[in-house]
Parts: sequence; C-alpha cells; structure tokens
Amino acid sequence: MTPSIDRYPFGSEPKHVPTFGVAAIEAEHRELQSHYRALLRALREGEGVTAFGLSFYSFLVHLRRHFHWEEDIMERTGFPDRTAHKSEHDKLMNDAGDFLSSVLNRFEKDDCSAVAKYFGYWLMVHVERHDKELAFFLDAPEHEPLLAAG
Repeated sequence: MTPSIDRYPFGSEPKHVPTFGVAAIEAEHRELQSHYRALLRALREGEGVTAFGLSFYSFLVHLRRHFHWEEDIMERTGFPDRTAHKSEHDKLMNDAGDFLSSVLNRFEKDDCSAVAKYFGYWLMVHVERHDKELAFFLDAPEHEPLLAAG
C-alpha cells in the first residue's frame, strides 16, 4: 500500500502547521514543509531506499539552512532561550547524520517510512514548543527590522 503524504505529521496541508502570527517564521515553516513533503513523495513513489536516501539528504540540507536562519535570528534579537533551542537543533542534526548513514547502508523501505515519521513528529513538537516561544518573543515591534533584514 502506498503511504499517504497527508497521514504523516508535518506533511499535510499548510494549515496543519502551527502558526503564531510572525510572517517570517510562517514562511520558513511553509518552505520546510514543502521539502518534507518532497521526502514523503519519494517514499510514496517507492523508487527504493537509494532514492529515499537522496531525498532525505536534500531535506536535511534544507533543514540545516532553516536551523541556521532561526539561530541567526535568535542571536541578533537576543532571544533568551537560544542555547536550549539551538541544542535541540544540534541533537536532531546529530541523529539525522546517523539516520542518513543507516538509510544508505542498512535500511529497507519500511525503515525509511519510520525515519520520515520520526522527523515529522519531531518537527511538529519542535514547532509547537520551541518555535512558538521564539515567535512570541519576536512578535514585538523592536524585532520587525531584524526579521525583515534576515
């Protein structure tokens, strides 16, 4: 059976990704979701573990870029919880490297589905917990110029 993209966390319609009223963060999350959906399409199309691995690598490149964007914004605005937030990013990227190695060397198709689901759940929890705090902090008039510049 072909997995449905909409049954994966973070992979459904844009309206299913939490929003917090900060346009820059919402745009980043929509962009990240589009890359996650590309990963899910590779899984759905079932062209094998190697094709999924290449798509997973591409997703991780975009995820790292997104994390750098967030970390830059947190640094420039003096976000008080940036160390813990960045630590969450670092932990996931360390896990991602291990997952990528496993996908390319040991995993079978069913394992790839589990990896995709793990990252979807991780993203949902991270957005709802950490990015929500960041958005509320950034939703202040003094941060608007910094968001526009970033």
